[in-house]
Amino acid sequence: MFISLVPAAAELINEASSIIEMEITVEEMLKIIHGHPTYSEVMYEAFADVLGMAIHSPKKNKTKID
Repeated sequence: MFISLVPAAAELINEASSIIEMEITVEEMLKIIHGHPTYSEVMYEAFADVLGMAIHSPKKNKTKID
């Protein structure tokens, strides 16, 4: 049984299940239009972050650690 306390959980579950069912790649996901403001934008931002293109995430420190 799945219980979620997240506001608009149904929207996020719908988005995630559609991505899984359609086997969408990161690049394909970034071509899909997401309304603003919506919770499904979080999914878009997460996919964009994979390619370093997220605009709402802090910049990653690329310092090399030896």
